[in-house]
Amino acid sequence: MEKTSREKRIEAFRAFRDNAKTTFNSFKEKSSNFQKFDDVYTLCICPKGRKGGIDEKLCEVFYGSGIYDQERTLDNYFNVSTRNLFETGATLAFSLLDDGYVLVTLHLPYTERMQPLVKEVVIDFHLDPIKLIPRRLKAYWNKFNLAMVVYSLVGEPKWYHRAHWTCWLFFQQTIKDNYLQERGCYKLAKTLANYVLSVGLSGFLIYLFTIAPQNKDQSRVEHLLERLIEQAEVRNQKLDTILSREGSKATTRDSVLRDSIQRRTP
Repeated sequence: MEKTSREKRIEAFRAFRDNAKTTFNSFKEKSSNFQKFDDVYTLCICPKGRKGGIDEKLCEVFYGSGIYDQERTLDNYFNVSTRNLFETGATLAFSLLDDGYVLVTLHLPYTERMQPLVKEVVIDFHLDPIKLIPRRLKAYWNKFNLAMVVYSLVGEPKWYHRAHWTCWLFFQQTIKDNYLQERGCYKLAKTLANYVLSVGLSGFLIYLFTIAPQNKDQSRVEHLLERLIEQAEVRNQKLDTILSREGSKATTRDSVLRDSIQRRTP
């Protein structure tokens, strides 16, 4: 019987999982810049999870815990006790979903007293495990260590590290307070769209209630002016007719008067 596409995806994930140590150790050997994280926190590659290695649907790559300070306390009997303070490194987790696709998440470093607002970044939400090729995994590895550079106590990030991380995070989904957040780029696009629509709508309303009535009144005025001009022309024509008639009468009167004067003249 031919295998279903889901079964093929599960097989692809298992192949990736079982070869994870070889893959990520090869990345480690070629990444001398990140050796300090291995020295302080110890890089761990667990094909079936860190909890006993029994989870068939999980593969984790993570930096363990490192001591960064000590705390001294005084009990009720004035006895001094000392305990170590630990920082937990980043975790790159590959989780097999029920449909055979993979969820890839990045958990950021934290201490007991300092935790980032964004605790988890969703790198790929519904990825076909056949796409877990070395090139993609190397990109995951770089982001995994970039998180250590930016957030860990020994990271010492430069401005370009923070800029790179901020730009990359802008296009990723994150988890804050156990809720999946929208991508920053989506939020910005929605804000701009709402602004454009609101400004466009307000501009249309302004035109509809202010400019348009003015234009409408202006057209009425122009129409009235045209009518007044036409009426004036009609009146002028009538006046010209009357004047022409009166002029002819005056001419007749003048000629009659001249004739009468001539008759009276010796």
